[in-house]
Amino acid sequence: DSMVMAALGAEVTVVERCPVVAALLEDGIRRAKDHWLLSHLRVQVVHADSISYLPRVTEIPDVIYVDPMYPDHEFRTTAAPKEMVILRDLAGNDTDHAELLEVAMESCTGRVVVKRPLRASTVASGSGVQPDNSLAGQSSRFDVYLI
Repeated sequence: DSMVMAALGAEVTVVERCPVVAALLEDGIRRAKDHWLLSHLRVQVVHADSISYLPRVTEIPDVIYVDPMYPDHEFRTTAAPKEMVILRDLAGNDTDHAELLEVAMESCTGRVVVKRPLRASTVASGSGVQPDNSLAGQSSRFDVYLI
């Protein structure tokens, strides 16, 4: 998703807490930028936990896009692709969604977009915070929280 946003002209900072996944992202972005069609992309990878990183950012972003690793459970109707199973095994499941949403909403000026499984509850369903809008695709939903 970050490469699509960058290809559309956005300046993207990817924050990844898993060191192996961060290294894979850095390598993939470096190799993509070697191609003349993608050399203009403005993408950087930061190896950090978003909850501690976002409050320290000096240039406040307009949008924060949250794409947590969610567990393979009842929301899936088919088996996860082997690559995603390996990635989930490396990175583990993210269990601090609600806290990350709260920090993200305090750390940007425009909106926070959270990618979720299509039939999953909202990230902060227990706190009473509801998205201002939701956009559904075939397998994912994007919950939009306006600031």
